[in-house]
Parts: sequence; C-alpha cells; structure tokens
Amino acid sequence: FQPPKFPFTTNCKLLEWSDWEQGQIFADFNWRPTDQLTISPGFKYLVFKRDIDATDENVGGGSKNQGLLASNTYSSPLYFLTANYKITPYWSAYAQFATGFVVPSLSTLYVTGTNVQHLKPQTTTNYQTGIVYARGDFTADADVYYIQAQNLQVACVVPGTPPEAAFCNDGNGHYDGVEGEAAYSFNFGLTLFANGSYNQAIQNATVANAALGIAASKGGTLPNAPLWTDAFGGIY
Repeated sequence: FQPPKFPFTTNCKLLEWSDWEQGQIFADFNWRPTDQLTISPGFKYLVFKRDIDATDENVGGGSKNQGLLASNTYSSPLYFLTANYKITPYWSAYAQFATGFVVPSLSTLYVTGTNVQHLKPQTTTNYQTGIVYARGDFTADADVYYIQAQNLQVACVVPGTPPEAAFCNDGNGHYDGVEGEAAYSFNFGLTLFANGSYNQAIQNATVANAALGIAASKGGTLPNAPLWTDAFGGIY
C-alpha cells in the first residue's frame, strides 16, 4: 500500500516493514595438471532483492519525516580463480583472483529523494597470493592482497523538495596489505594461535559533479579503516 503523507504522529522513530530475498547459482572445478599443482576456477551469479514498506521513516526529524515504499534489485556475475602449488610436503604457495560486490545498506535509502538515488553496489576486483606451512602440530601462513574498488559511496545532494544530503556512486579506490597467522596444537586439546595484519584503504580523488550534487574531494585514507589488526589466544 502507499504510505500516508506527513505530517502526522506515529509516536515511533521508525515504523517500517522490510525484507530481502537472495538467490545464487554457483559452480567450481578442480583441475590437477600435475601432482603438485591444482587450479580451481569458479563462477557465481547472485540476485539480491529488497523491499521496504514503511509508514514512518523518521530518521532525520522535522521536515525529513516521510513514508517510504521502495524496492531495489541488485544482480551480478562473480568470478574466481585459485591456483595451489605444493613446493614440498610441508610448504605450498597459492594465488587467487576474485570479483565481488557489496549491496548498499538499508540506511542509504533514508532520504526524501530515494526514488531518484539509484545507488549501485560497490564492486571489487581482488588479488591475493601467499604461502602455507603445515607440519605436525604447527601451521602458519602469510599473504599479501590488493583490492580495486569501484562505485565507492561519496556524499552528495539528492534532488528533491527540499534537496537531501545522501550518498551517490562516484568514487574509486583500493585496499592492500599483508597478513599472517600461526597456530600450535597440543595433544591435550589446547591450540594456541596468533595473527596480525597491516592494511591501508585509499579513496581516489573525486571530480566535482554539480548535476549530482557531488563536491570535489582530494581523496585519501577511507574513514574507519584499520591500519593494523592483531589477535592471539587459545582454544580448548
């Protein structure tokens, strides 16, 4: 049904019904041209549909109160390829390539001009290579990765009455870093582990687009991205 028009009072910050449906088909294959080398290509097709039927999307307060009746469908083919090579009985190396996408969060629709927003998923192209050691009770691995990102969300002004601050797809960037972990398992049921990473997340400079309400940006480090992570502990 069509949500009623404001102003009226619901005594609710949000009065929303929403749902999402997801379907996918996928296949992968293992090809072993030699005893040491395994090559695994794969394919996936993903469809994501989201519906919102909200009486009150009172997320901004004041004049931003609104009903919201909207639906978004996102779909994409995704590809991946992995190659594993056993160097010795204890050492192996691998390389991976994959594509992916991230569906915009529901909160990005909480603007008056959502029907003209047309947010696209962020897409990625991912590369990773590393080594793995496993002998007896000890295992360890290390890798480097590089991810190209397209359709990064940037701040913009969505046309409407009045115009509304929102997010639009007009950004590109990349993520890269190094990771490592190790674990040792004792014969009485305890496993100790440690891992860590050093990372950077960079958004490229954004060119101004007055028609979409996007201001120029010199780019730089993406907010809320960790420079490093680490963890250690035990599992019994």
